Amino acid sequence: MAGRFEGTAYLRDDQLQVVIPRAWIAVTRDNDKEWDELRLVLQLGAHPLSDVRWKEWSMSIPVILQPTVDSAGPQLTTWETQDTLRLFVPWKQGLGPRWLLFRLSYSTLSHHGLRAECDGSLGSDTLRFR
Repeated sequence: MAGRFEGTAYLRDDQLQVVIPRAWIAVTRDNDKEWDELRLVLQLGAHPLSDVRWKEWSMSIPVILQPTVDSAGPQLTTWETQDTLRLFVPWKQGLGPRWLLFRLSYSTLSHHGLRAECDGSLGSDTLRFR
């Protein structure tokens, strides 16, 4: 799984509004696929991605990213923003830097009834506000 999210975060009282006009994700896939689902959960934390302390991260509601597209050549399923994504994440007041974590999960169901899943994470740079 690989991807990129580009956008801006705005502090709105007790929420962080994240506006993402450009994003893409690519996932290696199996050709025997009847159904698939790509989910995104955006998390906000006070520790960088390499020092993950999950209980301390606030999170958005899971979002299903659609539509996904299967490539004709390489075995990839891709998704790309059609419109700007606008997500809100709870913001806990406090001192210190914050980071965003984009947690992705991809699930498939084969024509034979077998489920397969994979997931991945992308982290932001340190958030800075003016």
